[in-house]
Amino acid sequence: MNIAEACAWIGSLRRFGIKPGLERVRHALSNLGNPERNLRFYHVAGTNGKGSVCQMLATLLTASGRRTGLYTSPGLGGFNGRMSIDGEPISEGALAEYATRVRSATESQMQDPLTEFEILTIISLLYFRDAGVEAVVWETGLGGRYDATNVVQPVVTAITNVTYDHVEILGPTIVDIASDKAGIIKPGIPVVTAAVDDAYRVIERVAKSQRAPLIRIGCDAVFATTGTQGSGQLGTYRGLFRDAAASSWAFLANIRLKMRRGLGDVRAGRR
Repeated sequence: MNIAEACAWIGSLRRFGIKPGLERVRHALSNLGNPERNLRFYHVAGTNGKGSVCQMLATLLTASGRRTGLYTSPGLGGFNGRMSIDGEPISEGALAEYATRVRSATESQMQDPLTEFEILTIISLLYFRDAGVEAVVWETGLGGRYDATNVVQPVVTAITNVTYDHVEILGPTIVDIASDKAGIIKPGIPVVTAAVDDAYRVIERVAKSQRAPLIRIGCDAVFATTGTQGSGQLGTYRGLFRDAAASSWAFLANIRLKMRRGLGDVRAGRR
């Protein structure tokens, strides 16, 4: 397929809507050699802010010298914008090539067809594997437990926050929604969250059951802005590893470096 044919095919899958569940994706990945294995995933869920968190995390990882893949939902800039490496979206030629490969490998699943999001998720995994990325920032599409992105084994998970969203699928209460998003928590894998109240209690309970270290933003780790310097942001950090005061030159240099090389490169809007 050329790029026009590839985009038309991917877009045609929208008619299958949203189909929570992991078996279709797992079956397809098995046919494609399980490209998700041996990649380092930073898996991010949440109602608000997950897109911004993913963009900032990816640019910081790139700034630190790691070749970093980013998969977001929804993407900015069409299907190409869903997946990028070090800030560069997948090329039209590569997207067409991977779409052709995935279509060929999944045609046998026509009795239970893959959705648009599932196909894009599979394409991104092939793309990142073949490109040899060192880190993948991996944003959920909807919820967490039965989202197509939940077929990976992450090195860390994050749930930004939980409010009412997609109640027709995730459930009518905050507890229902938090329970679904907490489905990305894996045994022994650290989870970071800024969730509060009932949502936090759900995440805390799941983390304990999975023996997953839980880091609560605003409690275990706190960053307070104290001012700006040029294009950079100054502040104090308290929490994991060691505290750092704004008067620390090493800390200020690190913040300026991140802002200049990382956060200053974030071009996506807030999500």
